[in-house]
Amino acid sequence: MAAIVGRAAGVWTRLALSIVPREWRETIARDLSDEAARLGRGPWWAGCQALAVGAGLRLTITGGRSVNDLQYVLRSLGRARWFTIGSIVTFALGI
Repeated sequence: MAAIVGRAAGVWTRLALSIVPREWRETIARDLSDEAARLGRGPWWAGCQALAVGAGLRLTITGGRSVNDLQYVLRSLGRARWFTIGSIVTFALGI
């Protein structure tokens, strides 16, 4: 029974690490296993921490892409000045 639980914990940790960017997985897995050993926690704890770290990294990376998308939109609106002015006037009259 302990072997099954150990395997399930390993699968859980690998699954949680799958959302971490590929180039950071090994480093984060090593750091989390060292921290789990130091704190006396098991692989389930390491998997939960990996999930939290991965989710935070995804939000950070996605946020950077959103800023790039917003910059692209503003550049495009700056190039099409008459369209931008017409859109702003239309929205202002509609409000």
